[in-house]
Amino acid sequence: MRFAILGTVAVSRDGVPVPLRAPMARGLLATLLLNANRPVPAHHLVAALWGGSPPATATASLHNHVMRLRRTLGAAGADPELVQRVHDGYLIAVPPGRLDLDEFTEHCRLGRQARAEGRWADAAESLSDALALWRGEPLGDLPGSGAETAGVGRLREARLQAVEGLAEARLRLGEYSTAIAELGPVVREHPWVEVLHGQLMRALYGAGRQADALEVYRDLRRELATELGIEPSPALQQLHQRILDSTVEALAAAADRLPAAPPAPVPAPPAPPPAPVRPDAPVPRQLPMVTRFFAGRAPELKQLAGCVAEAGDPGAAGITTISGTAGVGKTTLALHWAHQVADRFPDGQLYVNLRGFDPTGQPMPAEQAVRGFLDALGTAPGRVPATLEAQTALYRSLVAGRRLLVVLDNARDAEQVRPLLPGSTGCLVLVTSRSALTSLVAVEGAQPLTLDVLTVPEATELLTRRLGAETVAAEPDAVAELIGTCARLPLALGVAAARLAMNPALRIADMVDRLGDVQHRLPALNAGDTSSDVRTVFSWSYEQLGEPAARLFRLLSVHPGPDVSETAAARIADLSTGRARTALEELATAHLLAEHAPRRHHFHDLLRAYAGDLARELDDEDRRRAATERMLDHYLHTAYAAERLLSPARDPITLTAPRPGAAPDRIDTVDRAMAWYDAERRVLLALGPAAAAAGFDTHAWQLPWAVLTYLSRRGLRHDLRAGQLGALEATRRLGDPRAEALVHRHLGQACRGLGDLDAAHTHLHRALALERELHNPSGQAAVLHSLALWHEQRAEHAEALHHAQHALDLHRTAGHLPGQARLLNAVGWYQTLLGNHRQAIADCREALALLRESGDRYSEACTLASLGHAHWQTGDAQPALTHYREALALHRELGARPQEALALAELGDIHHATGDHRSATDHWRAALVIHAELDHPDADRLRTKLAALRHHPAG
Repeated sequence: MRFAILGTVAVSRDGVPVPLRAPMARGLLATLLLNANRPVPAHHLVAALWGGSPPATATASLHNHVMRLRRTLGAAGADPELVQRVHDGYLIAVPPGRLDLDEFTEHCRLGRQARAEGRWADAAESLSDALALWRGEPLGDLPGSGAETAGVGRLREARLQAVEGLAEARLRLGEYSTAIAELGPVVREHPWVEVLHGQLMRALYGAGRQADALEVYRDLRRELATELGIEPSPALQQLHQRILDSTVEALAAAADRLPAAPPAPVPAPPAPPPAPVRPDAPVPRQLPMVTRFFAGRAPELKQLAGCVAEAGDPGAAGITTISGTAGVGKTTLALHWAHQVADRFPDGQLYVNLRGFDPTGQPMPAEQAVRGFLDALGTAPGRVPATLEAQTALYRSLVAGRRLLVVLDNARDAEQVRPLLPGSTGCLVLVTSRSALTSLVAVEGAQPLTLDVLTVPEATELLTRRLGAETVAAEPDAVAELIGTCARLPLALGVAAARLAMNPALRIADMVDRLGDVQHRLPALNAGDTSSDVRTVFSWSYEQLGEPAARLFRLLSVHPGPDVSETAAARIADLSTGRARTALEELATAHLLAEHAPRRHHFHDLLRAYAGDLARELDDEDRRRAATERMLDHYLHTAYAAERLLSPARDPITLTAPRPGAAPDRIDTVDRAMAWYDAERRVLLALGPAAAAAGFDTHAWQLPWAVLTYLSRRGLRHDLRAGQLGALEATRRLGDPRAEALVHRHLGQACRGLGDLDAAHTHLHRALALERELHNPSGQAAVLHSLALWHEQRAEHAEALHHAQHALDLHRTAGHLPGQARLLNAVGWYQTLLGNHRQAIADCREALALLRESGDRYSEACTLASLGHAHWQTGDAQPALTHYREALALHRELGARPQEALALAELGDIHHATGDHRSATDHWRAALVIHAELDHPDADRLRTKLAALRHHPAG
């Protein structure tokens, strides 16, 4: 299968064309082939297919077009993996030699190599083969839209370079007629390219057609004067004069009846500068001064170091984009590194601030930037062309063959940058921008470098450089707080350090206090002008946003973090998921958010504070409160659905219906529930306090209720207690005794798990008193079950059995079957702890039957472990092993890490007692890994067992 884009888009297999009738399919394939074997972001493909006005369904439509293209290519025998889905887009994997563009590029490489070595016949052959691949205008059957425009321009430029190289080879070989035939049509297509005109003049003169050569010059001179107001270059003027002089001599010889000498080939003129330059023009050294307080960034500097070697490679100029959020130090990094390597670019360094994100709101026009470069390169003012296209051509002619470093600072977008890119090898371009400039990466092959905030050691180094080692060492805790308060953002740290340096009496701790109030933090981070005012610098990015993205950015300030899913963002802003995705992509492109994991975004605390300021300024209280309630409803109802899957036998609570626009995520399996909890855990832990602070006390206690089972199974005991403490305050503010009883019971369980038995006793007895006041027998039974566990932890097994039996009686009276099943297991467990193993087995078997009927799989796993223990106490090793293995498998399936570790430890004990020390070691080690992760007190006991087994393997 072969692909072609050097003309109309074409696909063939074994020479037979594969029909691609749909324009969308051809456009999609063309854009992928322009970037063959490189990922193309989805938004780039959308721009290529729909231009600047994509439909709302563009992303979904793109996926459909990709599927249709796969089917078409697959039906023709293509590899099913030819078009691949990558992280944020698609990639077409084309083997070598199957794409005409790849063949063209390889032939051109061979031609350049042959020219450099003076092998003109080989050069002509390679370049002729390269140009023979062209079948017309590249992508000639597609409308020139969106993303592929620059790619087509790059192809045209490469073709012109090949034509120029081939013509030079023809001239060196004396093949004038062939050169004339090949150059004529190209010169007519490109009436301003002086190099091609000069080659055509040399070919015509060499073929004895001096008058035609002079006519080519006159046509070019007339075109340049009319369209650009300039004269041909000195090189072309010299060539014209030499041809004119030889013609005059020939006419004089004919008048004297002297035989005319055959015309000799006109050698190539010496290589003067390609455009008029002032003789006193200096080598440009435009890099601004760099700060002496630069710190860190070792990995980024290492990546940039690799760019210098690439700048001399054949091909286009090397380009590196440095993108990141406002104040992250993009310009500082670029200039610091540029000064380090400036001596490697002997022809100079060009710099321009493109003002892409500027307080004026007006980016620098590309024409102005190009004119500045032309002036720096010595172009006489009267010789600067009138149009951007001509200015760009002149700029690229001036830098051709030179070795320059070009720094394009603070770019708005790729279109502002493209006219400033050199067109040939030897130059290196650094582009900084708050935008991701994905188009430069996709089309021009730029190397992307995304700059994040400083690491803590880097931030400490920055403060040390600014304040001195003694000052920083004197207040290590305050330094750590200052770094966190400034979100490790270099601009914020620099402003804070400057204020400290200006006021020696101010301690670092004092600055931390001043920045402690979130609402007043940004005003305090202001060094006196717009470029050092953190809030103002942020505003330059915000003001470039469209309305949906701007509103989403503001309303995301109600989210407590640390990150937000795509779905939750949509609920907060009351957007469809598709519109939210588009807005999030815009925010990520502007580096106001970062997509740190697929479909999960976050921003640092200073940006969150800025978003909050904007929300208070631009969104009224009702809008902010509605966004908060939609967020809380979304998480609560999703967590509740997940909880019901994890623990279906747990007594439910009553939720109010979610408000419109707050629909929960769809979770329909235990695995999905655990995966959702794992992804949202830190968010869920922050939501309770956030709900309380916003006055949503019902959410503040129900959210911790909905994550209790998950936290218990993951062994997150401290998080469980913290959430329930906040929930308790909320229930008291609500005056809801039923909810308060639940929370006291959960707090008692959490405190018991952490070994705080006094606090656990207090909470459990308060819960029991409330349940009795409410005349709730099932609630009383649940608390008595927890009290039984409390007595068990104190090794008071008879008291534990008494409480368990009392709880069982209450559940039986209330007809609460799931509660009866759980308490039968508890009674059996305490029976075996008291030595009544046969009774324990009977009770646990009865419990197991009820649990399997009710679907309470977690309690089923616990009951299997009880049976294993009881059988082992009777000396029946085999049924004990069987039950423990069943319990282990079920606990693993449910993600119950503490219980999984307990089952592993018990299996290790049985294997050790039966002489299977290898299995005992394996099980104890596996249990130890989990206990160590959970910081469980049993970890030390397992370490002791393993050490004893190593020293006394037969003991």
